[in-house]
Amino acid sequence: MISRDNGSTPVPAAINLSDVLRGVLHRKVMIIGMTLLFFAGSLAYVNYTKPMYSSEAKILIQNMETPFDRVQAQDIQRSEAGVDDRIVASQIAVLQSSDLGRRVIDELSLASKPEFNSLLAGLGPVSRLKLALGFGEDPRLKTPEQRAFGRYADELTVYQQPNSNVIAVEFSSTNPETAAAVANTLSKTYIQWTRESQAQPTERARDWLSAQIDELRQKLARSEEAVEEFRAEAGLLQGATTTLGTQEISELNTQITLARAASTEARARADSIRDLLNSKGSVDASSDVLASAAVQRLKEQRSDAARRLAELSATYLPGHPKMVAAQGEVNSVDRQIRSEALKVVTSLEEQARVADAREKSLRESLDRLKSAEASANIDDVKLKALEREASADRALLETMLSRFAEASSRQDQSAQPGMARIIQSASVPSTP
Repeated sequence: MISRDNGSTPVPAAINLSDVLRGVLHRKVMIIGMTLLFFAGSLAYVNYTKPMYSSEAKILIQNMETPFDRVQAQDIQRSEAGVDDRIVASQIAVLQSSDLGRRVIDELSLASKPEFNSLLAGLGPVSRLKLALGFGEDPRLKTPEQRAFGRYADELTVYQQPNSNVIAVEFSSTNPETAAAVANTLSKTYIQWTRESQAQPTERARDWLSAQIDELRQKLARSEEAVEEFRAEAGLLQGATTTLGTQEISELNTQITLARAASTEARARADSIRDLLNSKGSVDASSDVLASAAVQRLKEQRSDAARRLAELSATYLPGHPKMVAAQGEVNSVDRQIRSEALKVVTSLEEQARVADAREKSLRESLDRLKSAEASANIDDVKLKALEREASADRALLETMLSRFAEASSRQDQSAQPGMARIIQSASVPSTP
């Protein structure tokens, strides 16, 4: 009701609670009818809609590699430091991918269950009416796998736990066992996928290393063959530790030293005997002369002659013929000993001359060998260059073989450490 102030401005009347109640009573039939209608609709929806069960599994994103999986542990440390929110977000996208979804659908045969394939229960009149009016997608135009994946994607929830590298995998289903089975299967399939993703680069690296190793083996064989061919052409034959030329020079130096020492020693012994003969007239102090068998026999004869002279001197005077004969015998033996001593001296001097000649011959051979070795140094430089190339090829081949062995040991998917682990498996829920 509207009143006017001073006959010109309309003023709204105050709301009267009794008028409101009278208005409600006049429309009580409509209000009660609407209330009953909504209650019946809600009751029908609750009875028509099946209860949903949700189950959740949790996955921790981290590098599962240990110091025993790789040769260099520092690479592992760098990988562990590289896990951040972007990597976790990428793994969430992987968990939601259709490839993993199809694996789960195939493993659990979800396409054969009415919940995931609506055509198994047939299209109801309401569904047919909706499709006729143009609402929704016609499931008959999809394959059973596509229908199952559509239901699977609608009920799957994957999210990151706040302030952590933990990913929660939640799935809802009208069957509690199915909810837990899908969450657990998806988690295990994802763990297997991380190992597969690591095994694929390893397999590619192994194939590449195998091709490189075959090529390097051929190259090393050619390099070693070139080294041996050049060594044979240049005459740089290898001894035990050095080339034969260097080894021969060393041996000649040793032989020259021995020849010089033999010459010096023989002359010294001959000079010693001469000095004894000139100074004392006797060679009793010379071991070289006394070692002669002839001198030893003469020494025995002189001893016998000296003994007879001593025995005769006790009876006869020095001028007696027997004394003269005995003394002559002693002097004759002394001359023979001196003669034998001079023969020893001559033999020693001959040894010295032979040693000198040998030294001279060895020095000439050494000079010729040094000249030949000097001309071979250029070839030796080329040979060393070829050997360095062969050594580089050999070192590279050994490195490739070591990496190939490591890649082969990691080829099996079960040997891959992966990059995640399940920290909570989904359990069968008891309440919807």
